[in-house]
Amino acid sequence: MKTIDDILSLCTKNLNGLTNYVQTLILQHAREIETSLSLFSDDESKYLYAQEIIYTTISQFVYPVYANHIAGLMPIQEFMAEVEKVKKHKIFELFLAPNKQENTEMIAVDLTGTFIFEQYKYKDIVLVQEGDVVIDGGGFIGDTAIYFARNGAKDIYTFECDRENVVALEKNIKNFQCENQIHVCEYALSQKVGSMYYEKNQGNISGGALVNEATKDSIEIKATSIDAFCEEQSIQPNFIKMDIEGAELDALLGTKETIKKYKPRLAICIYHKESHRWEIPLFVHEVMPEYRLYLNRQNPYGETVLFAI
Repeated sequence: MKTIDDILSLCTKNLNGLTNYVQTLILQHAREIETSLSLFSDDESKYLYAQEIIYTTISQFVYPVYANHIAGLMPIQEFMAEVEKVKKHKIFELFLAPNKQENTEMIAVDLTGTFIFEQYKYKDIVLVQEGDVVIDGGGFIGDTAIYFARNGAKDIYTFECDRENVVALEKNIKNFQCENQIHVCEYALSQKVGSMYYEKNQGNISGGALVNEATKDSIEIKATSIDAFCEEQSIQPNFIKMDIEGAELDALLGTKETIKKYKPRLAICIYHKESHRWEIPLFVHEVMPEYRLYLNRQNPYGETVLFAI
């Protein structure tokens, strides 16, 4: 899997009636997609990237139909069987979340990805290690920060801008006795330092959007960049994770100096925006050409993560 022609051939083989539609969209960004494909360091990542480009292009139409056809990805039925097990596990009982009863399924899916399938780890190549300093972008209710703490991280700076989630996050840190390792930072991550506005997604307690101007549904929040935060706090991160609902590229723009100076391992979600599937790999490579890039996806409904080391 090396060229755009390989992706188009896979598209023709698998998509039948939607081939022309998908091929047209792929060809509009052929250069960026082909360059991104060439950056991945193993065949497994390259093949997953090709499938990711094809199947997510049609996500708003019939993606669930095709999700089970992505090679190497756990079928939806098997994944959901694991989710049901998590719902009965003590770890699910311990985690607090806003409107937990109404959001049982989403929270269980989130915990399954984090703790059972370890979605922020790529094999034994890119992972949090003993003694690491971690930037956790997108703290939600603390599941990833607690996962990192359990895997030996010394200090985790977890960034979450939604007040309801922060309340739950702080309680969960105490429940899991991680107060000495996890530091809650109530900021949005951006390339901007100062005030921004946040619109909560009422249908998704983990989601929301940053906007530059106030709207009737927004609230004013504080924003910072990783570069500014690390300089102010004298932090040298070993690992940076981002799952921030489509703000990843903006936050990475505010992380350039930190990446250049400290070369932290990266785990960056690229699934929130279609263009992030090529924009983020290209950006990371531009900032640090020496990085080796990998791609993984443990959740058949999403959660595609770019890894760099």
